[in-house]
Amino acid sequence: MNPKNLKRILLLTTIAAIITMGFRAPISQDLSYHSFADVRLMFGIANFWNVASNLGFIMVGFMGLYQLFVTRRLMIVAQVKTAYSVFFIGVALVVLGSGFYHFAPSNATLIWDRLPMTVAFMALLSMVFAEFLSVVWARRSLWPLLGVGLASAVYWYYGELHGVGDLRAYVLVQFLPVVLIVLLLIFGQNVFNAASGYIWLLASYVLAKACEHFDAPIFEFTHGVMAGHALKHVLAALGLYALLRCMMARRLRHG
Repeated sequence: MNPKNLKRILLLTTIAAIITMGFRAPISQDLSYHSFADVRLMFGIANFWNVASNLGFIMVGFMGLYQLFVTRRLMIVAQVKTAYSVFFIGVALVVLGSGFYHFAPSNATLIWDRLPMTVAFMALLSMVFAEFLSVVWARRSLWPLLGVGLASAVYWYYGELHGVGDLRAYVLVQFLPVVLIVLLLIFGQNVFNAASGYIWLLASYVLAKACEHFDAPIFEFTHGVMAGHALKHVLAALGLYALLRCMMARRLRHG
């Protein structure tokens, strides 16, 4: 598709999503969100598996930074190297934010879970802009996207402190980039010879969200071996690892 037409589609999709969410009633944080099926205490750590299952994120994050700065084996769009750096930093920081939250689940700790995730989501979108649409768009959008992402989480938490918590902005930040990335993968012109890493990442994200939804049934099905929420973390980290491997194996289409 012509890049100008694709840009129009992305802008219209974004505007439509914002308007749609704007007409919705405020979305409050359901306190049952903090109730997990597996709350076992192990090695002195509450909710052990929901905490420990985050280790995959710091492994992938550090591996990505190592391959980016030390071995330089990652095939990236060099002009937006900052976006890749921020992405892997955000992924690595998930282990701290999510680990802290799952150790003592509450709205007060949930904010620390959400902040690094918004960083990773927004940086990922900027990366895909560079690879499938425009380096200029990617460079100009990175910091505004990060600002909007962080602001969405802070806005929700500030509202919670005053009894008027509203998740609408955060929901947009989490799901709109997924929609835009899908559109870019379908209609964009990839500068590399493979996009399988993004496909694996999206597939793992969908499966991870399903496991999150079926937290208790999965715990029951596995006879208490693993609950859906911990499996969500594992699947998400595996998807990120698949993306990392693809970035190491792919090549530029020209050159």
